Amino acid sequence: MVQRGSVGNEQHGSYRRLSGRHIRAERHDIKGGTDGNDGQVRAHDGHESAVLTDIRACDATISFSDIGGHWASDDIIFVASVGWIRGYDDATFRPDQSITRAEFMTMVNRMLERVPESIEDILVEAMKEWTDNMNPDAWYYLAVQEATNTHAAEFKEGNPVPGVRFDYERWLEMMENPNWLMLERSWMDQYGEGEESGGDNGGSDEE
Repeated sequence: MVQRGSVGNEQHGSYRRLSGRHIRAERHDIKGGTDGNDGQVRAHDGHESAVLTDIRACDATISFSDIGGHWASDDIIFVASVGWIRGYDDATFRPDQSITRAEFMTMVNRMLERVPESIEDILVEAMKEWTDNMNPDAWYYLAVQEATNTHAAEFKEGNPVPGVRFDYERWLEMMENPNWLMLERSWMDQYGEGEESGGDNGGSDEE
């Protein structure tokens, strides 16, 4: 059983959290590729580093019918090959279409290897729910609940998510949601980026 969570510096599966500190992932903090770090993406906060995910290609045959000649075509193919995006059922990617919140949450969940397989894998009775996400049959239901509820989880070993290199997860227990605005302010007080950060960036006290 591979257990995952957010306690101190303990190792949890393929990544670890960094001492509860808020990590600002600037361009120079993110490292990827296959040269020197085995295709892993790492982030650091100046004191500690963590492996965020493995970016080795899972499917080199990915293609979409509407990205030929597009300025982002190479990047689209790359993120599709590692399983972060899947496109639409009609084999299109729609590169100039605005991304929805549900699509963004789905993509980030897959990047962070946080994907429950079914409603039986989440703690329905204890989790936070949303009036516009009450249909368990909606394609985005699990992705939204995953992204908006703080919880400990474990991998369902031997039950892989299609198109990526990790297994589905099962929630173990709910955890208190962090106050992200306060964490941001604390990080700024300690490390300070002042004018570079653009202030609070419109943040709120809620997730």
